[in-house]
This record gives sequence, structure tokens and C-alpha cells, in this order.
Amino acid sequence: HSEAGGNVYTNLGSSIALSAYAPVVAGTTTGIAFTEFRVDPDSSTNFAYYTSPFQLPEGRHTIEFRSQDTTGNLEDVKSAIIYVEGVSPETSVLLSGVAGLDAWYISPVTMTLVSTDAVSGVKETIYRLRRTPDGVLIGSGTYTQPLIVKNEGVYTLAYNARDNVSNIESTKTGTFKIDISTPVIGYTLVPVTNAYGWNNTPVDTIFTGTDPVSGIAYCSSSMSVTAEGFNIPVSGYCMDYAGWSSTVSFTVNIDTAAPSSGIKLAGSSGQNGWYVSPVAVTLTATDNLSGVEGSYYSVDGSSYALYASSFTVATEGAHSLRYYAMDKAGSIEAEKETIVKLDMGVPLVMAV
Repeated sequence: HSEAGGNVYTNLGSSIALSAYAPVVAGTTTGIAFTEFRVDPDSSTNFAYYTSPFQLPEGRHTIEFRSQDTTGNLEDVKSAIIYVEGVSPETSVLLSGVAGLDAWYISPVTMTLVSTDAVSGVKETIYRLRRTPDGVLIGSGTYTQPLIVKNEGVYTLAYNARDNVSNIESTKTGTFKIDISTPVIGYTLVPVTNAYGWNNTPVDTIFTGTDPVSGIAYCSSSMSVTAEGFNIPVSGYCMDYAGWSSTVSFTVNIDTAAPSSGIKLAGSSGQNGWYVSPVAVTLTATDNLSGVEGSYYSVDGSSYALYASSFTVATEGAHSLRYYAMDKAGSIEAEKETIVKLDMGVPLVMAV
């Protein structure tokens, strides 16, 4: 039990014991004849003999008691107010922070424990705070003041209180979650761009995200970019379960049209499409978007070679010149062919 302000506080399972003694006078004592008491008396309540400790029901009670010694001396009535408490204290937890989504906090959290006991009062509040899943113990023991939790994670709290007559509250548990970081967002292009940063087909964009704390709740849906162009803007975002989001912006380059090439022949023209001198061959190519990567040619079925500068066809006969151009997006035009015919000899006239 405990005492405060002249009142006695005890729990429901405790017993009330009365004791008395006779003072020693001239070296002798008469002894106690009896002790009597009454509980919550009114004018008609009789005293009862006290024989052994007794228990009281829950609530506020007034006990009056007195003793008489063996010579008939009866002491004045004494009284005590006794509060019998059978109810344990109650503790609640208050969490203060910026609330996100799905019961997450997106800021540090101030944890406050509030214990109340209407009768004997709270003696102490005990707590244990642990972070999961790594099991780090953040704090434990007697709660004295609000605790500020700054680090990310999921926290498990266990707590209870004890009052001044040793009624102990059943342990309560709770959790709270902190995520103060934005997710990391990435994207994938299908197909991937080539070395020049171009695609020659529509591009599918797939957004992905990672978040080690609350996890990814949603990312922008995949999208297909079909229009041709340079620096076509694309953006997407991912959101975690706490409500944080991250956005990524980038550009794609798409050129689906093949380049167009041409050929120029320079030499002395004869008749009927024949040349009567060596012929200089010049290839040209244009591409209005990604630009020309290169032109390629083959003479009389030879392996294709990268065109670098004009070349000369100098042997007589009909020669097949095949050529095409490729742009920086990887688009290749259809192969073209030109026949170059050379006859550089004079005819031989014979008399018959």
C-alpha cells in the first residue's frame, strides 16, 4: 500500500490489519482486551470485534477503530480513509509527425507516453522500442520524457504502467513507420538506342523504381513513343507506399525514314550511253533527321566498301555500280544500281 495526504491506498487483493498496544506504566502493562472497528459507519453502525486481517471492496472507505485494555480503558475512536483500487493504470501513446500514406510518417516522430490512474496515481511507465527487421533496440526502461525518433524504419513499441499500489497494466504493443527518403527511379528503352543515341523504330519506355524502406507502390505505365523527332521529351514517376515520389525526364530520338543517295558520273560521253574516257564516280547522300552515317558501294559484285571520296572506273566494258546509304539511326535505303559503260578504243577499219 501507499500513503498520501493522510489517506491510505491499497490494491484489491490486500488485507487490512489493525494492531494495538498498551503503554507501559511504572514498569508494567495491562495488555489489550480487544480491538473493534467499523467500516463506512453511520449513526447506526455498530463496532465489530477485530480478530484477523480483512479485505475491503474496491472504492473509498472510512474505517473507525479503537482498543480497550484489560483494566477497562477505552481509547478514543480513530479513523482512516482507505482507497482500495483494483483497476490498473491506463497508458496511451501519442505520435507526432508528418503523416504520409498507408500509416507511414514522412518526418521524424515524437513519441509520448501518457499514463493515468485515477486513484493511487502512476508510479512508473515502462517501455521498450525496437526497430525491425534488424532488431536494433532504440530505448527501454522507465519512461521519463518524449522520445524523438529520426531514423527510417518500422518500429515496435511495448509499454505498460504500474500504479502506487502495484496494479500493473497489461503490456500493450504498437508500431509506427518512418520513411523520409524519395524512391530511386529508372527507365529502360526497348529497343535500346544505338551508339549515336538514335532509334529507327518506335520506342517502348518502361519505368522502374526501388525504395528500401516502404517499397514501391506505383510507377508510371509503360509507354510507346512512335513519332519521329529529335529530343522528344518523355517523363515518368514512381511513388512509394509512404507517399514520396520521384520523377525522371529524358529525351529520345527516332528516325524511321531511310536516307536518300545519288550518283554523279564525270567523263567524256560518247554515243548510246557509252563513255570514251575513264569515269569519275561521286556518291552523295542526304538525311533530314539523324544525318548520314555513311555510303557504301560495290563494283561488279565486289564486297561493299565504305565510300570515302570519288573513285574512277577506268577499264573498258560495262560495269555494275551498286550503292546505298545508311543514316545514324541505322535505317538503310534500298540498294540502287547504275551501269557505267566505257569504250576508249578507236574502231579498226579493214579493207576487203
